[in-house]
Amino acid sequence: METSELEQELSTPDYVKEYHEIPALREDKEITLKVVKKIGTFLEYASERLKNDREVVMTAITSEAEGLISPWEILNGKALLFASDELRSDREFMIEVLQKNPNALEYATDELKNDKDIVTEVVESYGFALKYASDELKNDKEVVLKAVKNNGVALEFASERLRDDKEIIIEAWRSLRECFD
Repeated sequence: METSELEQELSTPDYVKEYHEIPALREDKEITLKVVKKIGTFLEYASERLKNDREVVMTAITSEAEGLISPWEILNGKALLFASDELRSDREFMIEVLQKNPNALEYATDELKNDKDIVTEVVESYGFALKYASDELKNDKEVVLKAVKNNGVALEFASERLRDDKEIIIEAWRSLRECFD
């Protein structure tokens, strides 16, 4: 099948059914890239080999972002759920993923959700991601301060102890107030 024919086929709703039902399609990298670029969560149906392919997984994760002004506000990173455990455990790969889609922290391994460096970097740019951090980091004042400075609503996800911390409450208030200035 020529590339233009393939693109034409993939522009019709039937390609979804075909991709899901025909194993040879799920093993083909070119076809899988085109499918997951349109619907990232179709990574679920890709072959195990392609679920471990960095390019395929990154395409699936970033596909949701096309055409959006603030993609991290509405993306959930669910495509990452279907990536191989090996990729989801790969620290460098996950740093790249989280820079593109901070909500993907929800589907990271527990080890990465407890990695202070990674979580700190994520919550500095997207405080709401504190929701997906480990309980230990939700109780870490430094991490929570960075989260609430970015988005005061992140206070909701801090540990009970830190939700009562005066400095954190003040920073959360400042962050929320800036939204209305």
